[in-house]
Amino acid sequence: SDDNLNLAKDTLTVKVFSEFEEPLKSNGVSVGLLGSIDDPNFGKTFAGFYAQCQLVSNNVYFGSNPVLDSAFLMLKYNGSYGKFDQPVDINVFELSQDLSSSATYKTNDAFSVKIPAIGSITGYTLGTKITDSISTALGKITPHMRIPLNSSFGQSILNADTNTTLKDNTGFLNFFKGFYVTAGSSTTGNGL
Repeated sequence: SDDNLNLAKDTLTVKVFSEFEEPLKSNGVSVGLLGSIDDPNFGKTFAGFYAQCQLVSNNVYFGSNPVLDSAFLMLKYNGSYGKFDQPVDINVFELSQDLSSSATYKTNDAFSVKIPAIGSITGYTLGTKITDSISTALGKITPHMRIPLNSSFGQSILNADTNTTLKDNTGFLNFFKGFYVTAGSSTTGNGL
């Protein structure tokens, strides 16, 4: 009444719809999404990523008859969306399909993996871990997630042939095509 325009309140009906975005180019990126969230407006979202690993040097040699102590996939945190106070399950699968550095991949592409998972964390809660540095025998390192991997997977890399598989990245990528890291669908968290 005091807007001097003599407007009246009325009801109206609004039609709302979702419009899907075109898939984006996703190869050559160094950051991936991981986690799950159940948004009251947008529903459940589960995020994961595919990644390849390469050798840091050629002709890797682990010595005669190496024995694995433990194997972990370490993922550095690079930001967050959500509260991260609900536990989630994280699974790591080995790719069974080649990825090519010359191909263009999109965000809706999927690749085949070997079953079962080669690593997992059950009931992981991020909390304040994203900002806390981690103390090691070598000093402090940046915050990261450590996912334990199966001993048989780690031992297979130690047992790989130095003259072929561990000679260079071509041989290594023929042997180990990469990882698929994803939030499990059995629990829904509140962060990505």
